[in-house]
Amino acid sequence: MAKTGHFLHSISNTTPIVGVGTTYDVTKVHPLDLNIRRSPYKASQQFKGFLETLLFSVSNVAGGGTTITCRLCIDPNGDLPAIGDVQVPIDFGITTGTSGTCQVLYDHFGFDDILGADTLYVFYKIDAGTCDVGVSQVNWSE
Repeated sequence: MAKTGHFLHSISNTTPIVGVGTTYDVTKVHPLDLNIRRSPYKASQQFKGFLETLLFSVSNVAGGGTTITCRLCIDPNGDLPAIGDVQVPIDFGITTGTSGTCQVLYDHFGFDDILGADTLYVFYKIDAGTCDVGVSQVNWSE
């Protein structure tokens, strides 16, 4: 039976990453399991998914940082990027200049099992100083 409709998935990682600096660090990564292989439709038809957004929080921004660059990879060492670097501004809170949120819009980026991977690894770096990355969430649809 063919599936019908549009299904949105939200996958989160709540493990804090402390001390994100101005270069990528393989020890400072958020793995996000997309659960593609466990989809009930995976076995019966070709899978096609679409990355929609990546949302994450930052705190303890120090040293003048105003933007975060992130990279989505399909391996934990960051050697196989699924999507290259995207730089986004930190939307600071109204009453604080040291914490905020970031949003990356992938504009419905299509993928077929992202080169055979179920997990995306999100790496972060800040333009100046350091920060902590809190919760990250990727939203994808099928």
